[in-house]
Amino acid sequence: MAHQAERFSSFLKRELNRFLQRNTPHDEGVFISVAKIYAPERSDKAEVAISVFPEKAAKEVLKSVKKLTGEARKYLASRSRRRFIPKIIFLGEEDAERTIRLEKLLEKVKNE
Repeated sequence: MAHQAERFSSFLKRELNRFLQRNTPHDEGVFISVAKIYAPERSDKAEVAISVFPEKAAKEVLKSVKKLTGEARKYLASRSRRRFIPKIIFLGEEDAERTIRLEKLLEKVKNE
């Protein structure tokens, strides 16, 4: 990946994390984060994988995140100097094993 594309991907990840933490309606104790971003250099869309802990809240949170797609794009446009902001496509994190493993670790830390 070219340097400029890497910088833009890291910008998207950082700013979308901020946006989701502030604007997504979720219960207390639910953690939302951007797991991965796939934004090819010459593409008009960016695929964003969202990770939600605990797993049982993932469907509901992902549904509410998808409703905020337009607002997320406006937020990114206000934070960027770029002329064009790609269309944002939110996806659930496909790596379910990783999610389960992290939930177990968080539970272990919580109990200690």
